[in-house]
Amino acid sequence: MIAFSHCIGWGIDMTTAMNHQKEAVACGYWPLYHFDPRDREQPFRVDSRKPVGAFKEFALKAARFAMLTALQAAGAERLLALGNRTLTPLGL
Repeated sequence: MIAFSHCIGWGIDMTTAMNHQKEAVACGYWPLYHFDPRDREQPFRVDSRKPVGAFKEFALKAARFAMLTALQAAGAERLLALGNRTLTPLGL
């Protein structure tokens, strides 16, 4: 099992962590999928819907990404924009 597990070190509000997980899936940061080797035709299936919302909005809720924008604004903006473009590796 591969799981999205938040921690207090991310600098998010831990009382709303389940919402943070839902947002991670919704924006495409954390795709949902399953693998069933018994299904010989298509054992790997993507369960996520097409991403909605901006990765940047999701990312900046965490201190680890927000700190990057404070320290290296131009580089952070470039990386956050790149994140928006590359969050569909599974063809969603």
